Amino acid sequence: MAQSPHVVVLRDQGTIEALVHRLPGKRRVVLVGNGGIALEVAHALSGVEVSLANLALNAECTEP
Repeated sequence: MAQSPHVVVLRDQGTIEALVHRLPGKRRVVLVGNGGIALEVAHALSGVEVSLANLALNAECTEP
């Protein structure tokens, strides 16, 4: 997972709250995901431009 101050990995309620606190003043958000949670987050965000990137991964790929 890329380590960047501009990346928030949503894993639980605490990380969702961290995202909400970082949104004021932001204009754009990119969500990377391929499931219902990403779609729900995209729908819930307001006041920002949302881009949704759906990554189709090969089932044989493994993370190093």
